[in-house]
Amino acid sequence: MKKSFFVLSLMAGVAFASNAVAGGSCGDNCTWELNKNGVLTISGTGDMYNFAQSPTIPWYNKID
Repeated sequence: MKKSFFVLSLMAGVAFASNAVAGGSCGDNCTWELNKNGVLTISGTGDMYNFAQSPTIPWYNKID
């Protein structure tokens, strides 16, 4: 089954805590949050870590 994700960038200050499935850091000043609807929100400034391969992407297996 192929997984689909929607990426929203620079949404600083918007919280989806009640719908959050998982979240964490994805850069020195960047965070990510995946909600139960499959929406991935990446917030912050600066560079993200290089997630070159899908198994290393922290949100890859977080939604069924």
